[in-house]
Amino acid sequence: MNRCYRTPGPVLLAAHALGMGLLRQEGMLAGLTNKADWKAIGYEVEGQFRGGTEVTLTRPQENSPQSTADLYR
Repeated sequence: MNRCYRTPGPVLLAAHALGMGLLRQEGMLAGLTNKADWKAIGYEVEGQFRGGTEVTLTRPQENSPQSTADLYR
């Protein structure tokens, strides 16, 4: 899923976040916990996967070439 042509990037990002429970008060349900795995599915990672630290995930435009905004023009 490194490059996804059918699903726009923002939709894919939201699906990953909701599916893994990233915003749950009790903590994440399941998910990837290392940079190599996130990179393999098309994300860039800033930060370290350590308890109590913040990690920023971004999905480059080239990995999700279809833009949701373009669908409504």
